Amino acid sequence: MLNKKLCLTIGDPVFHSKGPTIKTMSCQLLGISDEYSFIPYQTDLNIDGEIAKLKQFIIDNNVAGMSVTMPNKQAVIQMCDEIDESTKFMNAVNTVAVKNGKLFGYNTDWIGVVGALKGVTNLDGKKIAILGSGGTTSATLYGLTKDTKNITVFNRTIEKAKNLAEKFGVNYDLIDNINVENFDIIINTTSVGFDNENESPIDTSKISAKNIVFDVIYKPMETKLLRDAKQNGAEIIYVINVLLYGTFPQVKFYTGHELSQEQMKKISDFFAK
Repeated sequence: MLNKKLCLTIGDPVFHSKGPTIKTMSCQLLGISDEYSFIPYQTDLNIDGEIAKLKQFIIDNNVAGMSVTMPNKQAVIQMCDEIDESTKFMNAVNTVAVKNGKLFGYNTDWIGVVGALKGVTNLDGKKIAILGSGGTTSATLYGLTKDTKNITVFNRTIEKAKNLAEKFGVNYDLIDNINVENFDIIINTTSVGFDNENESPIDTSKISAKNIVFDVIYKPMETKLLRDAKQNGAEIIYVINVLLYGTFPQVKFYTGHELSQEQMKKISDFFAK
């Protein structure tokens, strides 16, 4: 363990994350499992002193990289020595690689979202509603606007929705004004429903078989939003699909090794059981 490079998953809470398991399986298939250990590290970097504490942990423990979850995707930018241009535009980091003592920030969330969606549908002509205004929302918009601008951002705070929508050239509105019957795809990027099986960010009664619904929350894996949508006949996408598509590129950032399509399928099949 002492000779291994550590890769952290940082968030608050974080111990429910499946990221460490996915990366451990990836390294086993790549034949480098004796070189890396993947562990959760609970922290909220928005709290004073947490960034300094994490920096010291990285120095003391041979950390090779970090997977960044809520609520840290924007706060972690302060720690990075460099971030790539697309990540600057998204203003959200979900991947940090440590190289020669420097921290490099990237974002693979958008790869996860687009990959999961394109796995079940063609985006052409689809009307998309995105709920939220945080780092995951920004990454989702970055990925989807490569294919379509037929998107509306819904949020409780109109100013935040407006800022994001104008940045990406899409529409916006208050979340209370959403009419799900006007949309084909509904994506929840808020934290509403996290660790609460009876809470949904929107009224689900009008969701129908014409909708595709997915939620970035993975505790519980089947949120009230997804459960109700499934009962109403909608096609649902679990966050594990997003996580898999977004995690595989992280492994390359940390280790320099790239998974083959066959190896990725083995891991995906395992989580589909």
